[in-house]
Amino acid sequence: MTLDELVAAYSLGSWAESERLEWKESTRNLKEIVRTVASFANATGGVVVCGVNDAGQIVGQEVSDATLNAVTQSILAHTEERLTASVQRAVIEGKQVVLIAVEESPLKPHLAQGRAFRRMGSANVALSQGEYRALLAAKQNGAGADRDLVPELELADLDLEALYRFIALANERRSSNFSTLADPIDALTTLELAHNGVLTKGAALLFAHSPQRVVPQAELRLGLFDDTRDVFLDQDVLAGTLFQQLDGAIAFVKRHTLEGVDTTKIGHRTVPEFPLVAVQEMVANALVHRDYHDGASSYLSLMRGRSIEVTNPGAFPEPRVTAETMLLPHASIPRNRRLARAFYLAGLIEQWGQGGRRIADACRACSLQAPVWTSVRGTISVTISR
Repeated sequence: MTLDELVAAYSLGSWAESERLEWKESTRNLKEIVRTVASFANATGGVVVCGVNDAGQIVGQEVSDATLNAVTQSILAHTEERLTASVQRAVIEGKQVVLIAVEESPLKPHLAQGRAFRRMGSANVALSQGEYRALLAAKQNGAGADRDLVPELELADLDLEALYRFIALANERRSSNFSTLADPIDALTTLELAHNGVLTKGAALLFAHSPQRVVPQAELRLGLFDDTRDVFLDQDVLAGTLFQQLDGAIAFVKRHTLEGVDTTKIGHRTVPEFPLVAVQEMVANALVHRDYHDGASSYLSLMRGRSIEVTNPGAFPEPRVTAETMLLPHASIPRNRRLARAFYLAGLIEQWGQGGRRIADACRACSLQAPVWTSVRGTISVTISR
């Protein structure tokens, strides 16, 4: 509800506490305010008006910058996932009030002081275990770490030139219609990488100058082994954005693999030791589907002349997708939907669950074995072998 809507409702005597409106006499009871804000975020959003008594009469309160800051910091400090709300001073009927507005959150369920609530009528009601599990399941389905809010991340931390290069590339490769003149926050909001002006981990992973400052484990470890896998012949650790990590992985594989010549009756063709289109698909999928809440890194292991294996933290969204169904038609259920969309828009991956078959087709064209997926102890691996 906007200030004008609140004033109009008050003037008409038609305002009342509801699923989207709560009155507080002052900001002194921050514990209750935080609980109400979390309840709104777990439902359909709402506004807390501080300076209104239980009868709905505006009594006002003293509002200083310190008052607004205390409310903002209390909400940040006592909610999980951390919530941000619009906290502002307003004047109604000549008296100062504090308006605390929060939208329905894409990150719900949020906890307030360690407990989960939702708004029901004019009351904050504790979520049942079943309701909490249902919200968690909805969050985990396409609601990975890429949507986590990072209030301390600022536009100055992002490579805005890279952002606009990406927008131009998306317009070219996917016929998108993104404005190349849009305000950076508006562009990131359109890409679902910002929410209410607050940047996300996804924005950091894709465009930050130093993504590992926000997500330290977001790195890709590369290893070249001899044919026994006992001896390191070369190794590297890739940091930077996910786009930079993908480029670095492809360069590493190109540097350490050979090309052969396949002679046929009608001529000859160059055959790579491992098809780069398959390697790109393997690495890109690992980067966008990995569990960034897990503290482990992703790995690419190259056994010279024998195999490439890519491993990342995570699990298949069973039962709809398993290791056994990766070569069959299956639903696309990305853990990090915003990262997957960005890679798709850049032309780096395909949608609709076709990645496994693309890898298999590339392997078949180079007379390699079909790719094999495994899921063991919280990791997913895909291997292609000669």
